[in-house]
Amino acid sequence: MDTPLTDGQLALDVATLADLMADARPQAIGCATADAVEDREVSAGSLRRELRRERVARDLCAELNNFTQIEQTLAFIVLRVKELSSAETVAIRLERDGAYPYVAHTDHPAASGAPDCGCPDAGRNLIDCISEVVGSGEYDSSLEFFTPGGSFWCRSITALANSTAGARLLRGGARYSHRCDHESLALIPLSARGVRIGLLELQDRRLAMFDVELIEFLESLAHQIGLAIQNARAYSELEASMSQLRVLHGVLPICASCKRIRDDGRWKALEEFITQNSQADFTHGLCPECATQLYPEVYAQKAAGG
Repeated sequence: MDTPLTDGQLALDVATLADLMADARPQAIGCATADAVEDREVSAGSLRRELRRERVARDLCAELNNFTQIEQTLAFIVLRVKELSSAETVAIRLERDGAYPYVAHTDHPAASGAPDCGCPDAGRNLIDCISEVVGSGEYDSSLEFFTPGGSFWCRSITALANSTAGARLLRGGARYSHRCDHESLALIPLSARGVRIGLLELQDRRLAMFDVELIEFLESLAHQIGLAIQNARAYSELEASMSQLRVLHGVLPICASCKRIRDDGRWKALEEFITQNSQADFTHGLCPECATQLYPEVYAQKAAGG
């Protein structure tokens, strides 16, 4: 496996490549200008950014295979994407009954309560409303906010909230207010095996922090991220099921008289313990022996042919 470049090595490689690119361009002798120097600086900056993105993306895809716990997987993803994008906030929303609640974030404002955006559903903010529209896949793809890959991004949430296009996006005729201090927003759909399972969200208080190149680059990683989340979910569910099976196959301390089972220091009825630790349920009846003891006259009549 290749050893990741350090920041110092990366800067050196970028400078070397920029020099080679500059030397390869035809130039008139003695005609170096401020514009040429500026172009070279822009090229070096763009190259540095692209190399950094490629390095982080390569490390992210390689390391995603090392995680099996869903919490570790989600935390790793948001931190790596924040490094990749330089966004102030990165979060993951996973679909649940048509809504897209946050399940992981770097430092998301929703953790301390999101502001109301003035949309018809009281108590919900604008970004929650947008996330549900994007997550559903039912939107007007002709709107400028969407890429061909189905991602949403805008340079100013405030401008969107007070625009006609914003009203069309949210399927309403009225203008929407927005009192959150974040402006730049991107929502990239996460899918696994053809099923949309969530959204990767980027926010920043600065205007116009995201561009179409970044969004398309994140789209190229979205399927890998979606698969990693889906696999970690399946592993966590399997591990929980196996944990229950281990409990039921272990040595259970049971009372010799009342048949209660001791579980974490508490004595539980057999039915309660099995219901809590398995998918089994109970229905009650009487076996022939107990029925004879409890209702001897009924069984005596049956024995006599009555």
